[in-house]
Amino acid sequence: VIDADLTASPVYGIATFQKFNDTSYELRISSPDDGRFRWLIGGYYYDGFFSSNAVYSFGPNFAVTPAKQTPDIARSENLAFYGSATFNILDNLSLSGELRWQSDKVTNEGGQNAARRVLSGTTKSILPRVIIDWKPTQDVMAYAVFSQGSKPKQFNANLAGLTDAQRDYIKAQYGADVALDEETLDNFEFGVKSQWFDGRL
Repeated sequence: VIDADLTASPVYGIATFQKFNDTSYELRISSPDDGRFRWLIGGYYYDGFFSSNAVYSFGPNFAVTPAKQTPDIARSENLAFYGSATFNILDNLSLSGELRWQSDKVTNEGGQNAARRVLSGTTKSILPRVIIDWKPTQDVMAYAVFSQGSKPKQFNANLAGLTDAQRDYIKAQYGADVALDEETLDNFEFGVKSQWFDGRL
């Protein structure tokens, strides 16, 4: 609850009600981890729900409360299947490969009355990762990683109910649009891990 009038008298207030609900399931099947060749396969499902609703009250002691607004709703669903394999080329050198297929569905609902809009889109991606590890000594490991990542497309549902002129102004001033494109990432990583002073550093 926010005292929006910023005075000592209760004249104008805003109460925000939010609801969260997350559900996820994951299943993995893997080989024994002590062999020269090791593998893992699995599946994952996620369903996330979020709603937010603001209630405005004004007048002495917040006596007047307008009609309750329809809440803004955001929902995301993720379905993924993945697998990985690791092979010890030498006792101190290993190569790993991973592959993940995923489908992300994003739904945003916002606005009031005639301006209310429901926007939905699905992003599908295939994401690889390759890792090579080398241990010249028991306490030192050098590694190199290449991977790809993806952030699914999103929506600003509240902007969809605005006029073209209003949307053009917001886009020019703030760079925000109704639809936000998928973001992708190519990641390259090189590093060394080590322990010194009997594991204290």
